[in-house]
Amino acid sequence: MALALPALADSRIRIGTEPAMYEPPLSMCARPLSIAGYHFEANPETGRARVVVDYSYRIVNPGEYDPGPEPTVAQIPGLTWNPATHTVVYEANGHETVCAVAESGTHLKLKNTGGCTVTATTGERTTDDGWNLHHFKVIDTWLEVH
Repeated sequence: MALALPALADSRIRIGTEPAMYEPPLSMCARPLSIAGYHFEANPETGRARVVVDYSYRIVNPGEYDPGPEPTVAQIPGLTWNPATHTVVYEANGHETVCAVAESGTHLKLKNTGGCTVTATTGERTTDDGWNLHHFKVIDTWLEVH
């Protein structure tokens, strides 16, 4: 689970970083990963909210078992559930943006408003195993608050 710091309105908040390539369990070939979509979730009992980013890649053998890449789930400070308005809101520095609203008054199915979007950038990271440096490409995901 990723954790980000609050930011000003009209800003980008880092959600997480994932390897840019995904290798299915029964495959020997890694494939490029991309964002398939995102949605918000809320817990009315606690007033908490989070964003979930789903990933996809080009499937070569559709008949093989493949659970797919794990989603990134992030609770971001300032992102909360408002029970009075049935909305997920992001608040920072006195400014509030509605990210999602409950459909038909239900707390379980949320619809994105476009006030908060998820975007991705690509980059490179390096890890050091104590002897060698390993370079790899990554996808950084961001919550953009408008």
